[in-house]
Amino acid sequence: WMKPATLSHPAGAGKCYLHWLGKGDVFHEVKQHEWAFRLYDDQAEEFPQRVCAYAWSLIGKLGSGAHTKRGIDTLSWRHFVACFDPPEQVDSPPGVQLYENGVPQQRACEKATRYATYNVVPMAGAAALRFGTRSLSKPWLQGGIAEVALYDFVLGGDEIARHHECGRRAFG
Repeated sequence: WMKPATLSHPAGAGKCYLHWLGKGDVFHEVKQHEWAFRLYDDQAEEFPQRVCAYAWSLIGKLGSGAHTKRGIDTLSWRHFVACFDPPEQVDSPPGVQLYENGVPQQRACEKATRYATYNVVPMAGAAALRFGTRSLSKPWLQGGIAEVALYDFVLGGDEIARHHECGRRAFG
């Protein structure tokens, strides 16, 4: 669950987005990027006021990702779930799936969501899991994060919808 207090990022942030949950950083000039949620600000040309989930190869560069279908606001809590397929998945092309409030946001077969589109090979790195940012040297989310859960398997759509329904009682 996430609720931003603002959709404008601090002056000098240098980007039109900030990472609000994820794993990725640079250690002694060695990149260790894994995955993250991004919040695009109200000035972003590509995804204004939207949330995206991305997976990267450890070296970073372009990542595979999915985004919300519409912009978000600062008035309500939103339930976001990112599913990162195992790279060895064979029944369909592996990639990223994003859910908002229990509803899938992009079809898993869309080009930008697939790992192969950007040569992404997801793997575990040395970066810490961070809440509110992905890197300590970058801007932090102004707002709230609650009820974070991580799984070592991909949840199905029905289970994600049930999680949303249970949380909706607490977060509206």
